[in-house]
Amino acid sequence: LRVQGWDTARKEKKVADMLRWVQLEAMAERMPRALSGGQQQRVALARAMAIEPAVLLLDEPFSALDAQTREIMQTELQRIWEEGRKTVLFVTHQIDEAVFLADRVLVFARRPGRLLEDIRIDLPRPRNMATKRKPEFVALVDRIWRLIENDVRESVLVEKI
Repeated sequence: LRVQGWDTARKEKKVADMLRWVQLEAMAERMPRALSGGQQQRVALARAMAIEPAVLLLDEPFSALDAQTREIMQTELQRIWEEGRKTVLFVTHQIDEAVFLADRVLVFARRPGRLLEDIRIDLPRPRNMATKRKPEFVALVDRIWRLIENDVRESVLVEKI
């Protein structure tokens, strides 16, 4: 915001708005190291959204989180997306995460990197954790796994040698 030339009052209002948006206004005075992993991820998302980008690129944003926090952050990202409706390009190796969050999943081959399939995700929104137990969801996850299974198996075998 400083680089964009925002004055102090405007920056402070934007920061307060973004912290409220990611439901962390009570943590405004804390240093980043005093926040949990999930809270740090929400702050990172707020920082990225503060400059109001046309497209938001998230490259494995939840990879360092434990499984439970990752699930919570997936639902939080959906809530935030519903409010802002930004275009998000989300890179992940977690198939269920891709299906849960996306409207489209672009499945890439390992080597050479090439698009295997562009899959439309027509699950109704808003999605919640129960969505992950629906047959339609499981079928999409299985379909994507079948597309990449051989690449994944080969990569594991090559890395062991």
